[in-house]
Amino acid sequence: MTGDVIRQRFLDFFAAQDHLVLASAKLLPDDPTTYFTTAGMQPFVPYFLGNEAPPSRRIATCQKCLRADDLDEVGYTARHLTYFEMLGNFSFGDYFKKEAIAWGWEFVRQGLELDPELLWVSVYENDDEAAEIWANHVGVRRERIVRFGMADNWWGPVGNCGPCGPCSEIFLDRGPAWGGAASPVEDDGDRYVELWNLVFQQYNSTMSKKELMACRQVPDPLPAPGIDTGAGLERIAAAMQGVSTVFESDLLRPVCEAVLAHAAAHGTTVAYGADREQTAAVNRIADHARALTFAICDGMFPSNKAGGYVLRQVLRRAARFGRLRLGLREPFVWQIAAAVADRYEAAYPEVRAGLAAAQALIRQEEERFGETLNYGIPKLEAELHDLQDRGATQLSGDRAFMVYETYGVPIEVQVDVAAERGLSVDLEGFEAARTNRESVAIAKDFEGHGDFGDDLLAAQPKTVFLGYEVDTAPAEVLALVVGGSLDAARNIVSAGQLVELASDGQEVLLVLDRSPFYAESGGQVGDQGVITAAGGSLTVSDTRKDKNGRWLHHGRIVGSLPVGASVTATVDTSRRNRIKRAHTATHLLHAALRGRLGQHVAQAGSQVDEDWLRFDFSHFSALGAADLQAVEEHVNELILGNHAMRIGEHSLDEARGLGALMFFGEKYGQVVRVVNVGEQYGALSTELCGGTHVQRTGDIGHLRLVAEGSVGSGVRRVEALTGQRAVQYAREQEARLREAASQLRAPVGEVVERIAALNAQVRELEREAEALRAQSVANQVSGLVGKTVDVAGLPVLAQVSELDVDGVKALADDLCARLPAGVALLGTAAGGKVMLVCKAGEAAVARGVHCGEVVKAAAQAAGGGGGGKPSFAQAGGRDASKLGEAIEAGLAKLRTQVG
Repeated sequence: MTGDVIRQRFLDFFAAQDHLVLASAKLLPDDPTTYFTTAGMQPFVPYFLGNEAPPSRRIATCQKCLRADDLDEVGYTARHLTYFEMLGNFSFGDYFKKEAIAWGWEFVRQGLELDPELLWVSVYENDDEAAEIWANHVGVRRERIVRFGMADNWWGPVGNCGPCGPCSEIFLDRGPAWGGAASPVEDDGDRYVELWNLVFQQYNSTMSKKELMACRQVPDPLPAPGIDTGAGLERIAAAMQGVSTVFESDLLRPVCEAVLAHAAAHGTTVAYGADREQTAAVNRIADHARALTFAICDGMFPSNKAGGYVLRQVLRRAARFGRLRLGLREPFVWQIAAAVADRYEAAYPEVRAGLAAAQALIRQEEERFGETLNYGIPKLEAELHDLQDRGATQLSGDRAFMVYETYGVPIEVQVDVAAERGLSVDLEGFEAARTNRESVAIAKDFEGHGDFGDDLLAAQPKTVFLGYEVDTAPAEVLALVVGGSLDAARNIVSAGQLVELASDGQEVLLVLDRSPFYAESGGQVGDQGVITAAGGSLTVSDTRKDKNGRWLHHGRIVGSLPVGASVTATVDTSRRNRIKRAHTATHLLHAALRGRLGQHVAQAGSQVDEDWLRFDFSHFSALGAADLQAVEEHVNELILGNHAMRIGEHSLDEARGLGALMFFGEKYGQVVRVVNVGEQYGALSTELCGGTHVQRTGDIGHLRLVAEGSVGSGVRRVEALTGQRAVQYAREQEARLREAASQLRAPVGEVVERIAALNAQVRELEREAEALRAQSVANQVSGLVGKTVDVAGLPVLAQVSELDVDGVKALADDLCARLPAGVALLGTAAGGKVMLVCKAGEAAVARGVHCGEVVKAAAQAAGGGGGGKPSFAQAGGRDASKLGEAIEAGLAKLRTQVG
């Protein structure tokens, strides 16, 4: 039974049990407490906590997951993976233990076609309820029901807090050929394979699982208990296919074969299955290539921060194992990504669509890592050489972490290089230093995100948004908050004071029962306008919304305004129209970028304001002038086409069928808003979007790209102007061009040629100046040769010069060329500062002259410092009045060197 069949049978089974089947969430979670989506239930935490309403009380998924807490085990063990798929069925206050247990048993027996005599189950040690359901309702023999403690049969929370609870597992006994254990309790090998984990989400913990285990405290109950089933697809596939490891299953075997084929093509014969280290290397590379490909295609990129830092380490581990175990010196992981796309494109089309970008980014990172090793290994060797000079045998954890963090040399490489010299590395000290560094980084990431109070607006209903249809509407004031603000971390109003009446001049957050104002979302800024009543008004400067869908109109009161007042809410339509132009333009820009650069381009963030937009997107290199011109022309062609906008609501499945793209950072329910450009869906631009838009593309007027740059590894940013601002920008540029033409005394059409001619003249003058300087230096050398002094038999010129820094260096070079045994110590002053240069011929260096020490002594006399090599060095000083003293100090140092 293939992995694809198992996945589909699972989803079909639970669809038949009235579960809503959802596509996998991205690996990039909407959760600040964790870097990746690490479990099937993670995207549903708000539903378990009761903070949001689920689209259905029963849901089933096959979730892409990524964990990095067992990286050292990956490749060596039969089961550990970085990336994996988690089959899950979930109940949010609907069914509980009885139904979940019964359905799990039914699927394992019928969906996986397993003999019940080969199955065992486990329960949490204190969960008598689950044990009785297994025995009395399902019919499992009591001797086949085993109990485990919290370490094994308690799940969660994900991160440091959240939903958790006891769990119950189903095990497959693969028989005595896999080990001699009589039950899962005794098994420490591969005989009993966990197929199914039923998590009974009953509690909401304020601490991590490790802390829970230490205190043995039962957390507070959740508002409604739920079910979270986790079934690892790779583990099930390996068990069903009768293979020893997940790497031999059909889900990973093709990727492993690609690694083996690449190694063979580069002259390496791999004893896969026989040589432990080579086998682990192939497995690890396959796993890591798969993890990287999926993560990058989901919009995550290797970097030096947070989850990107973890991805960078995953990539470097794969590259390092290829180097050390398989002899692959050149970048290769990027090529394995193609095998990942070949294997998974049917189930996950995004890996094929994003393959080109993933390969380019992985290759770029591999090349940088190769450069890092070429640079970092000599630094490590210098550390080890110093260690040996001191008679020590172990590199300290702090120094190892310094080499790792500063020069990028992985700890495993440090251990290998040290072992070659008969030395060791303090791994515990290294881990302590790394943990301390990560703790500091996490603390900074979450600074200011504390829990400062409850939601002041908890009693208020959602605001009904009317802004798609109207820009003015009657409404009722539901709440007024003075001195309040939206808590960015929790997206609620937790500070300020609820009042019944707001007075003249007060700044407030006002909540209406209905509003035509657009609340900031999806990168589009909030509306401004005015809310008027009989006795006063609110001048709205911004509109936001909290996580529960309440519109927060921020502004200053004129007159007075009470709760319960009937008001008229009016949007500043002129401003909104300018925002509309920019927002629709982002859709056209997205389509143009994908058309020019490739389908791997995906939005990674945006901001839309008045006739201005910023658009971040996944791409691995800077856009050249030709690319920018082509993209801008494409957008303006769409604008000139004056295409009609088709905007309407559809089911999520219908939207996918229409070819709609989803924008970054948005959550979508089962009913979504599709924004389409043109009459035909999927032809020009079709996206899911909740923002406001023009009626026809011609309303945008014009788009002008004004900036392009990088915002991180694999992410580019463009900025653009639309409408009147684009026209004004063109006028300003034209005015600057006319001014340049005036300064050049040339017609506008000849500005480029005139600048080129001036540049040629400048270059010619620079060449003449350089020739004059060289002649001046040569003339001075002839006169200075006779001014050298004898220092222990060496001709030494120690003198202040009026030449600039480059002239002084050239003078020293020419002097030593004429006097191979000579030494030149020269100083010059410019802008109140001192520059010192020392140059020594080979014979002088052989006599003990060290220019670095000479200029260091000289610079200290002038209030500065510096140094360099024995044959050449330069230094600076802060006090030009002591230049003569500096030359004398350097000369004195020189005399001590040669006796």
